[in-house]
Amino acid sequence: MSDDRRAEVGAPDAEISDVESLICADLDRHQKAKRRHFVPALLLMVLSAASMFLVAGIRPDLLDQPAWVLAIHAALWALCLVALPAIGVGLWFPPRWQRVGLVLLAVVLTAYTTLGLASADANFSFSIDHCGVIVLAYGAALLGLGVVSGAFAQRRRSAASYWIAGGVSLTTLQTLTFQCPKTGMAHIVWNHLGGAIVLMTLAGAVGVWAHRRRQKLAA
Repeated sequence: MSDDRRAEVGAPDAEISDVESLICADLDRHQKAKRRHFVPALLLMVLSAASMFLVAGIRPDLLDQPAWVLAIHAALWALCLVALPAIGVGLWFPPRWQRVGLVLLAVVLTAYTTLGLASADANFSFSIDHCGVIVLAYGAALLGLGVVSGAFAQRRRSAASYWIAGGVSLTTLQTLTFQCPKTGMAHIVWNHLGGAIVLMTLAGAVGVWAHRRRQKLAA
């Protein structure tokens, strides 16, 4: 085969290789940009929770729990601060079965950490107190951080916003669980879990709105 013929045959392969290199470089650039947004937002969420602990303290009975209980709390912190938001912004792409497993794990761990120290109420009544307000107010602040940072618009599908909404809501709930010394079941169900469910619903709606708005502006 002549040199000209070899060049003609090899040209398409070279062009494909160049295109693949450009695509990989573009994907790497997008991932680096997402990490530049994700890491500062993560640090702000951690610092905000730490500030809440410094101001209001940590409930003493929680620190008296066995090491395996504290490990469960640590796992839930990792889920709400890192795993769920990382999926939402497109830094982590686990297969479907892993995503389902993460959701189920988050639900189980949340139920255990929130209700694990609960006890029956002497006077069973549902009422909103300062804990319910804290959940909504602190969660709204974290939600605003997500909107301003553009976290809800990092992926093409607006459904990804629900991963970030879940991370925000669980972070808020975990922060309150570490602080509130009340163990009444009605208080925890109504103000802690109930507030977190309301927050997650609102956060999901705001996230979808922010995603669609950013997509329209980019179009």
